[in-house]
Amino acid sequence: MNIKEVARLARVSPATVSRVLNDNAAVDPLLRDKVLSVIEKHNYRPSRAARNLKSGKTNTIGLVVSDLSDWYYSNLTKAVGDSLRENNYSLFICSTDEDPAKEREYLDLLVDKQVDGILLNTAGRNDAFICELSRRTPLVLVNRRVEGDGLLCDFIDSGNMESAEMMADHLIRHGHRRIGIINGNPHVSTARERLRGFAAAMRRIDVTVGDDYPY
Repeated sequence: MNIKEVARLARVSPATVSRVLNDNAAVDPLLRDKVLSVIEKHNYRPSRAARNLKSGKTNTIGLVVSDLSDWYYSNLTKAVGDSLRENNYSLFICSTDEDPAKEREYLDLLVDKQVDGILLNTAGRNDAFICELSRRTPLVLVNRRVEGDGLLCDFIDSGNMESAEMMADHLIRHGHRRIGIINGNPHVSTARERLRGFAAAMRRIDVTVGDDYPY
């Protein structure tokens, strides 16, 4: 079943069927009822691919996260999905397991799917590719920064450096000096920023956080 077949059964033009499907008010009510009756009887569903081709949009967004099993990213995914659904968008979800190669594959896949935009929590080590991607696909970075020339995107983050510094200060105020830090992958910006915040707090009590520090 296609638009031409609907038009034939309803005895109207394909243009009339198209206007009915697009809820165009300039359609005679009697003709509209005839078209809708055929659509309901034959359970006709317009081709999303054809609509996308005509509009140049897919109404889909890609979300690439480093670890979907992490409660933070699972909650983030739910919030993003709920918001997109309210705005008539669908969501492609990709979890890279902190693997830069897998991330690159997913980004290529989303571009091939012609998504309207990508939300990216990068695994790191793909900065040059992401900078190039940002110049042709709308991009929002989530929590992790990318460094490089020509980056065109928005960025959402939390205060990684400030938070780590505050946590270290809290322990210092309670009389502690031998403080270790369990940090993340140094190839991503969040880990580097948290380490800088921790080191700043420790410097105030004359403790240097160097390569031999226990973290």
